[in-house]
Amino acid sequence: MKLAKFILYKLNQISVYFYYTAKPHRINPIYYLRLINEGNATINLRRNYEELFQEICGLIARSGSTGGEFADYLELYQTVKRIKPNYILECGSGITSLVIAYALQENFRETGRKGKLISMEENEYYHTQIRDLFPQEYIAFVDFKLSERKERFFGNLLGSYYEEIPKYPYELMYIDGPTERKSSSSKKCFNADLLNLVESSGQLTKFTALLDQRITTLWAFQKLLPSANISYSPVKQLTRITLSKQTDPPVGVNTLSV
Repeated sequence: MKLAKFILYKLNQISVYFYYTAKPHRINPIYYLRLINEGNATINLRRNYEELFQEICGLIARSGSTGGEFADYLELYQTVKRIKPNYILECGSGITSLVIAYALQENFRETGRKGKLISMEENEYYHTQIRDLFPQEYIAFVDFKLSERKERFFGNLLGSYYEEIPKYPYELMYIDGPTERKSSSSKKCFNADLLNLVESSGQLTKFTALLDQRITTLWAFQKLLPSANISYSPVKQLTRITLSKQTDPPVGVNTLSV
């Protein structure tokens, strides 16, 4: 019996490793599907959104950044265009800040409603760099905020979050920060700003969050937000979370410890 349980445990570990990491690359079809998805997204941006594509490439070159996935940029751009949010919260400033601001400017031209991106960053160097290099024609749509990274427990799960996030009625959130560890030797955290937002607002109406490839955070959300609609795409390496006014408060929200 113990051997059978051990075998099942190991098989589960292998399946999780195979599904989320797309490894081993040579034999894992998910890896090749990711390459195809990235290639298609790059072609789509270059052909159909040429100005945005050039802006992205220009900022990558100026910042010396390797950039992220063009598939992420396309997904984020199309989401902002579709939802047309008034307030967006971004956890982790970067090239995605430009993508969001570009989409907000287009929305403003089309609807006359000026949306605002609040872009959070914990690292002063990266905060200053993106703020100084950011194209001036889009800066009116962004507030770059530097905030200290904090940690606290949600039930028995340790989360990291930004200490000071401006209070707005956010409708869209992109999660790629703060860092998951204080140092290489410290315990890995999940990204808890979404939980703090739900807790502080009570209930959210028509709220969408996009989570970059942060599996620890995905698992935490599945446990702590059981009534949310959470879907993960192993090909896009992206999680989409939708909350409604009926969404229950986070599990353990009344038993948080600092």
